[in-house]
Formats: sequence, structure tokens, C-alpha cells
Amino acid sequence: MSEQKINVNTVNKIKIESVEEMDTSIFSKVYKKAEGLLEDIISNNATAESDNKIQDEQIPNIIAFLGARGRGKTSAMLSFLLNLDEFYKKNNQQRDNEQIKFLNLPYIDAAILAEKEFVLDVILAKMWDQFEAHNKSNSNTQKDAYYVHLERKVKDGFVNVRKAYLTLKEKENDTQGKRADKDESVAGGLHELSVSMNLRQEFQELVKDYIDLFSYDNKSHKWDKGYLVLAIDDIDMSGNKAQSILEQIRRFLTIPKMVILISADIDRLKQMCASHYVNLYSPFDAKQSLHIFINDYLEKVLPLNMRIYMPELNENHDGYIVSKDAFSKWKPKLKNSKEKGLILEIMASKCKIHFDICRYRRHFLQHTSLRMMVNYFESVSCVKESEWHSWLKCDLKDRILERINNDQQRSFVSSLLTKDYEEMNNAVISYININDLKDLKIFNLYESSLGNVLYLCSILEERDAQNVEFVNCIIYLYSIILAQIDNAKLKTLKSKIVGNSIFGNWEYGILSSNNVPQARILGFDNRNGIELIINDDIEKLLEDKSLDEAVEAIVELNMEEILGWLYTMLYVEIENSKDSSYDYRVSIQEKPKPNDATVDEGKKNTLITIRLNAVARRSYFGFMIHSRDEKERLMNLLRGALKELV
Repeated sequence: MSEQKINVNTVNKIKIESVEEMDTSIFSKVYKKAEGLLEDIISNNATAESDNKIQDEQIPNIIAFLGARGRGKTSAMLSFLLNLDEFYKKNNQQRDNEQIKFLNLPYIDAAILAEKEFVLDVILAKMWDQFEAHNKSNSNTQKDAYYVHLERKVKDGFVNVRKAYLTLKEKENDTQGKRADKDESVAGGLHELSVSMNLRQEFQELVKDYIDLFSYDNKSHKWDKGYLVLAIDDIDMSGNKAQSILEQIRRFLTIPKMVILISADIDRLKQMCASHYVNLYSPFDAKQSLHIFINDYLEKVLPLNMRIYMPELNENHDGYIVSKDAFSKWKPKLKNSKEKGLILEIMASKCKIHFDICRYRRHFLQHTSLRMMVNYFESVSCVKESEWHSWLKCDLKDRILERINNDQQRSFVSSLLTKDYEEMNNAVISYININDLKDLKIFNLYESSLGNVLYLCSILEERDAQNVEFVNCIIYLYSIILAQIDNAKLKTLKSKIVGNSIFGNWEYGILSSNNVPQARILGFDNRNGIELIINDDIEKLLEDKSLDEAVEAIVELNMEEILGWLYTMLYVEIENSKDSSYDYRVSIQEKPKPNDATVDEGKKNTLITIRLNAVARRSYFGFMIHSRDEKERLMNLLRGALKELV
């Protein structure tokens, strides 16, 4: 099977896919499943007809397209509906000798039904309009006697169905339902049941004649089998009519010669049905019993084997292939085609925000619904170069922010969008420390830096997975702000936001041997010393008074240790004493360095340890932000220490 694609060129409207597009569509498995269910319906019709149960048996003829809002249910259902003949013929070449046709009624949007409008009313109205249009198109054609006979039967069928329907509505709306006599109540119930059965039989007869009429022409060519296909969209959006629609489908439309396609959010549908039957159980056992009853009821109306669930975007970490013509005009052209890579490439190339694409998980910038994805890429393709950072903040507010379930957290992030950038660190640190981590009592936050914002966010995320969306919003907002500042070349403002550290309280303890975090180190402990090897060759240089050569030889022999020490020292900001000088503590250890392969056997190795005696402040990477020549300064400092030792 070809890789599945999402066409995002159709925005804010139903996308009807052609038969050719179905094989590579994101809904390819949906169409395949629908085709199999259609085969089952046709088979069930044939079985019922051969067993002479055609009049009484309920035919399982409902194909349910289920999924949450924005998953493409309507597009998939109507694409399948409008291509039924071609799609069915394409996948069933073995049926060349049997001509099966599908007569589609205009689909019904249950969400826009009027307050007192019933779905059966709408179905009959659409059937009548289609019937009249068919007759009008054949008005200039000479009709033979049999066609006239079918036409009359259909008209009579409409009359009979309407009579039965009005009788049923009258019974159901009867306000005199409180009968004193039990026997009379039973008899009344049986009478209402007979009225309902009568409507079902009349409608079934109408459908049979209706299909016969549409399949007939003057050349006496008829379809071998015909089916009337009805699609009802968004049943769950019809409010308190949802259960009524399902019940009408179950009672009157599960008949031969009909195929019913519906779309709904099954969770919302359960809620609608529960609100209808909420008084069925006492408050004591209502919750569990009602839940079981609703599940049983929906399994009867929408059997599990007849359900098709829309693909969820979050099942695919990289996302599906996105087809978007507007991006073809971008220079340089985008290299990625899958959702995740495409979003992060746009972030990097247009917004100068770089996220890790290699981690095997969905990125928080990816989408939760097909509709959201389509609208996102349409919006992205129209953004002007000068508007990217404003657009990103709108994306944060309109899309990412809404994923936070905690109302207080969502309100706080929303308020950050209006704060001055210099105030954000204090605001975030105070909010998290006081509201979400108050039980930890994190008092030793020595600075208002980006490092401490990330430090607290990390603790918050580790404590509860429900905080992930909040942390994502904080990271997204800081990324936007820093990219915006870089674009405007506001180095002073960036320095204020970043502060002295990008690791915050994580720094304290990196270099200290004690476990008590502190902002300053009064001198260095043993972990800040550097051990160097002095071999016989260096000893000889020292004896010859070749001091500069001895220093260079020590550096060359101990380069790995020196580099490690230098990079460790870069994590510390050394504060000069009043006379701008440093003190050194030098200790000499006379035992050879064990297992050292870099020195020839038999040569004497001496370990020396050099430690700085200075006042320093832990600033993990912080000092590097302010001074790029710090490594060279520390190297010169080391050379001075070595010369003093020599």
C-alpha cells in the first residue's frame, strides 16, 4: 500500500476524495473497512430474502463512521457515499454479471434539524423531491404502462407511509397515556406496537417500489439489485434529538434495500443518550447501571462490528505525509513532507526556533485533529516574514494553550503574554514555587534566570504528567521571545532574560563535594584540583633550568586532564581579589600514577596537585555567555601556576 497522505488544500469545508485518491488517503483503511461492511449488508439482504424473512427481520445495515470532532468523519463518509458505484465496481470485478446500483439521497446534517423536526420527516421530504425531479427529467420521454404503474405505486406508497406516520406521532404524543386499567394499558401498548410495525412495513414497501422506479427505463433494463443509501451526519450534534434519531433508525430504517451511513462522536453520543435515560435508574445505582444500559443500547443500534473509527493523528509519531501546494513557492524549499518534520523545519527556517526532531515521540506542536492540521498549514503558508513571531504567539494562545486542563495554569500562561519580558522570570518562578511546588519548599533560588525557570519546570513535569502541557506552553513562549529578541538584535534584553545561568539550581552541587547548595564557594574543595604527571624527561628539563620547556612538556603530557579541568573551571565564575591576583596551593605526591600507559616503564612519575585558592561563584555555562576568551584566560592562569611550581 502507498504511504498515506493528508491533503491540506481544502480548508474549512468537506473534502470529497476521488476513487483514485482513496488508495493513498489517510482514510484508506476506513474505505477498505466500509467496503467490507457494505459486502456484509448485501450478503445479509440476500440471506434474508432467501429465507423469506424479508418482511420482519431487522437488517444490520448501518455503517457508523465514529471519531471526535475534526477527525474527518464527514469527509470520509461522503467520499465513500458519492463514489459508491465506482468504488464498488472497482473492487468487485467478479460481479460483472450482477449489476448492483446505489441510489443516494442527499445527506442529512442532523446538527441543523429544527427543534421539532424528526429525521423521518426529512427523509420522506428528500425522497419526494428526488422522485419529482426524476419524473420531471423524464417528462419529455414516452412512458410505458409499467413505468406509469410504478409511478402510481410510489405515489400511493408516500400516502400510505404518511398516514401511518401521522398515526404513530398521534399515539406517541397522546397526553392521555395514564390509563387506570392495567389491561387497557397493555392493550394500548400493543396497539402502539402494531402502529409502529405498520409504519415500518409501509416504508419498506415504499423503498422497494422507489428503487424499482429509478432502476426502470423504457428499454426494460433493470438493475439486478438496487439499494437506497442514506447518510446522516453529526448525530451527536443534534442535542436532545440524538436518541430519537437513533431510535427512528433502529425501528424504521433497518430494512432490506437500504444502506445507512452515519457519523458521530461516540462519546458525545453516549452523553446524549444518557441525558435521555437519566431518570431510568434511581440515584443510588444510576451511574453504573445507566452506563451499562447505554453501552448495551448503542451496541444494539450500532453493532460493534459495524463501526469504523477514524484514524487518530497521535497514533503516528512522525505524522502523515502532508500535501500542501502553497509551500512549493517557498525558498529554500522545505525538505520534510511528514507533519512533525515539516512543522519543525518551518520553525527552524522561518522562526529560527530549533527543536529536537530525532526523539521518537510526538512533538507538542503537532496536532490532535485533522481539521486543526489543515487550518494550521493554511495559516502558516500565508504568514509574512515580519509577522512570524506575532503569529506564533497567536498559535500558542489559540491552540497549544487550550490543551492545559488546569484552569489556573491556563489563566497564568495567558497573563504571561501581556507581561514585560524583564518580568517573566520572576513571575514564572514565583508562580510555580508558590502554587505548584509549595510543599517542596524550594527556598534556595539564588537568581531570577532562565535556568531556574527550566529547573522548576523540570521538577513540575516529573511530579505529575498532567503538568506537561503547562510546561510545553512555558517552553514555547520563551522560545518565541528569545527568537524575537535575537531577530531584533536586543542583546541587553536577552542577557536580562537568560540571566547568569541556563541551568539554574542544577548548577549548585556540580562542583561542590558537600550536599548543601550554596551560591558561592569560599575557596575550592578537592574536586577542583588538577593532578599532573611529571616524568623523568621533565625532571631533566627542570635540572637544566629549561623552565619554559618544562611547562610546555607538562602541558603536553597532561593535555586530557588539563582540558577537563579547564572546561570544569568554565562552569565557575572566579571573582578577583582586591589586588587582582590569585593564590595557589601546590602539593607534591611522590608515588607513581597507577596503570599509566602513556609513560615508559622504569621511568619515575610524580603526581602534583594544583588547586586555586580563590572566591568563585557557580555559574554553569553562565560565564561563557559573557566572555568567549575565558578558556584562554584560564590556560594562562594554569601556566602561571606551573611556573610558580617550577
